[in-house]
Amino acid sequence: MFCSVKNRAIALAVAILFLLSSLAPASAKSLAWTGESPSLTSTFSVESLGGVWPGQKPAVIAKNGRLDIFMKGFDQQLYHYWQGPGQSFRLESLGGSFSSYAGVSATSGADGYRDVFAVGTDKRLHHYWQRPGEAYFRHEVLGGGPWSETSPVEAVSWGAGRWDVFVEQIDYGSHLYHYWYPHHEPSGPTAGLEYLGHLGASASAISATTWPDRLDVFVSLPTGCVRHYWQNSGEPFHVECLLPNYGGGQLSVVAVSGYPGRLDVFAPTFYAAANAISIDHFWQNPGSGGWGREGTTLPAAVCRVEMDAATWGQQRLDYFTVYQASCLGGTFNLNHHWQEDAPFQNESLDGSWPGGFSSASWGPRRLDVFTIGHNRELYHHWQG
Repeated sequence: MFCSVKNRAIALAVAILFLLSSLAPASAKSLAWTGESPSLTSTFSVESLGGVWPGQKPAVIAKNGRLDIFMKGFDQQLYHYWQGPGQSFRLESLGGSFSSYAGVSATSGADGYRDVFAVGTDKRLHHYWQRPGEAYFRHEVLGGGPWSETSPVEAVSWGAGRWDVFVEQIDYGSHLYHYWYPHHEPSGPTAGLEYLGHLGASASAISATTWPDRLDVFVSLPTGCVRHYWQNSGEPFHVECLLPNYGGGQLSVVAVSGYPGRLDVFAPTFYAAANAISIDHFWQNPGSGGWGREGTTLPAAVCRVEMDAATWGQQRLDYFTVYQASCLGGTFNLNHHWQEDAPFQNESLDGSWPGGFSSASWGPRRLDVFTIGHNRELYHHWQG
């Protein structure tokens, strides 16, 4: 999620430069975690998937060799790219009416199960779903709301037919809500909805992860806290704050889980006193109950940061950053960081990617990254 740390006038200038820019080479500048080994040669292949897309974070499902990507078009429709093992990408429209500012989130609890969520221009939460053997998506409008068209939406699933969606209401302060399915009623299963609490005066970022009978949700707050909600089956949500009293403001948050009990959380943080951005990494091991923490400070000229992460095993962790080298029009550098029984290593992926990105993994040694370039086309980077 893009996060500006300068004033709005500078952000407007950056937006204008974005529209006027042509595809430019990336800087070789990279993050500097202690122990990293920078590489200037990318190990990823890249291809264009075409299209003309608004800046956004693509919603990606990666499962057993299959990739599904969901994006909003300039015509406000929802679109679906998909690729099966050994196949080329295909593209279809799912219709609807969605603002270019609306977030889209997608999840899958088992092979053939695909659930997609986004807030429409009617300010209602829309749900598209596809089940094994079905050629088309079905659609419903969920109750609750009205939501803002810019409300963050985050969906996860820990099993076939189960989904959980977290939505932030930002029109009247910032409030967190939780949908889940199935919620059992005498008339049959339906979607449940509950209120999880007030988040503050301004909008936040949400990231969630799950394993069977467990939910973990992380919300970045501008007050300098990453709020962690967690729920075990049959229990209410518990709440704690990570990174208290460090004097920073959280810009975004990304959470992944490589196996039950393991949590990795990345939170770019703006420290006003130092006028700098740090990327904080928190982790928790099964049964520990406590959190480890490490971090690094980005170069002083960095203006904003976008992050995503993926994991495909117990000892492997990958995260990606796109940061703008300067608020006065620097390139949007894409970097890959990975850890496997060693300190984080780093490589720079070529190009400049201002339009949003997502990462995913469907199996060992496989990584997929989707970016939007200066020419507004969707690009697919892959390794493995």
